[in-house]
Amino acid sequence: MAGTSVDLHFQPGDPAHDILTLFLDGGEHSASSIAGLTGLGLAESNGWAAELTSLRLLDEEQPGCYRPGVALRLNAGWPDPGGLSQDVLTELAAITGGCARIGVLHGAGISYVQTSVVQGMPGRSRGISFGSAGLEQAHRSALGQVLLAFSPTGITDELVHQVPAVTFDRDELEMSLSMVQLSGVAMTRSEPPRLDVAVPVFGPAGEVEIALQISASGFGDADASALDPLRNLARRLSGLRDELPS
Repeated sequence: MAGTSVDLHFQPGDPAHDILTLFLDGGEHSASSIAGLTGLGLAESNGWAAELTSLRLLDEEQPGCYRPGVALRLNAGWPDPGGLSQDVLTELAAITGGCARIGVLHGAGISYVQTSVVQGMPGRSRGISFGSAGLEQAHRSALGQVLLAFSPTGITDELVHQVPAVTFDRDELEMSLSMVQLSGVAMTRSEPPRLDVAVPVFGPAGEVEIALQISASGFGDADASALDPLRNLARRLSGLRDELPS
């Protein structure tokens, strides 16, 4: 198993991906059920379930029984009085046609569920993957900046203590997170050349546990035509958070 401060990306064929895919419909599974459905051994299933719980991609509902973490539950088919016609990732990705993520903060970084374009024959399709980034990479991403900007007191101090000082300037970090708090949006550049844009989803008590991120080819594709539907979706989900199974 990998530690929670390590950057991970789970692709189809990885044990973690196979396990997490079982939970995309919002169901619950025991470790023995996971083993039976994935073909993994019971010890390996237990180990991965514990690891994915520490990354907040899964929740342990009761000892030995697991359910989707909040990011996966938000994307699953939970009761929807707002009338969303499709899962959240599909709706997010449709805004720019690029990659889309739903992410949460965990004790040592961020975790996310992602949809992206898969090139293949005869054309392009979308694939679901999952990942986690340690604090050093989290603060460089739009998704991570939103989650850190609205995080409980002390998370940024943890970042400062865990990451070597030479990798960033603390004053610059605090200023950038303050700007995210004021504007309610974060934008960063990533590879291949693209612009990532993220916004918070506020919970019933005003807390931010989830953030949404879309990708565009540049600032020209991240104008009001992209920001407005992204913010509108986040607001709609904020209003529905009290309907999300706790």
